[in-house]
Amino acid sequence: MAQTTGRFASDLGRDRIVRSTARAGALAGVLVAALILAAGGCGSGAGGGRASQETAAQDATATTRGLSGIVRSEPLVVAGLEWTDARSQQNFLVTPEPGHVNLVYFGYTSCPDVCPTTLSDLRRALRELGEERASQVSLIFVTVDPERDTTEILDGFVSSFVPRNHVVRFTDPAVLAEAQRPFMARSQIGPRSDDGTYEVAHTGLLYAVGSGGTVLVEWPFGTSSDAIAADLATVLDSEAQLTGTRETT
Repeated sequence: MAQTTGRFASDLGRDRIVRSTARAGALAGVLVAALILAAGGCGSGAGGGRASQETAAQDATATTRGLSGIVRSEPLVVAGLEWTDARSQQNFLVTPEPGHVNLVYFGYTSCPDVCPTTLSDLRRALRELGEERASQVSLIFVTVDPERDTTEILDGFVSSFVPRNHVVRFTDPAVLAEAQRPFMARSQIGPRSDDGTYEVAHTGLLYAVGSGGTVLVEWPFGTSSDAIAADLATVLDSEAQLTGTRETT
């Protein structure tokens, strides 16, 4: 198994990423590494700056409401983002309605390990929450490999983990990069080899967006389902309190 080194690795900057080698046309591949890479030129976006996941962990305030995930001292602002669901072709807001939480993940369906593991952990977390509270949570899955991830494939893959979802497929790499920027997320498709394989690298964070249009907590790859469930319960409680406050003002 070849190691992923050189420019392809360094170009992705300092975010925690996951990378794999996947065979074109197949829904399988080989996990290569999960790395924190040297600093790169990650531009600023809405609420962004140049912070990486490492910086996010360092900047997390002492008051994190008991959350297990990363809480930034200056939350990422994603208010106003409007994307298109690949199935319905209807636009939707990334910011959820009051009392709800949207989870955003940038991945791809042929990811051999990291993406399905993260979504499996999320599925278990939602089951732990119970049906009523889980109904207040939706997943927005944005493919970073639109060449292989058709709308049909995305629908089947994502819905098998989380039934309440949006699937997003940006076919223009520049548009995908623009969508990732407010989350400080990055992805890159590597060169295609003679046998049709290519590497895919992407940020491995799961983001929870609240009704105020900010990222409330970020879960790195490997966060347990129990931790995600506990964090979601805390976040949903906070959202319910905010909703009550808005209704009384």
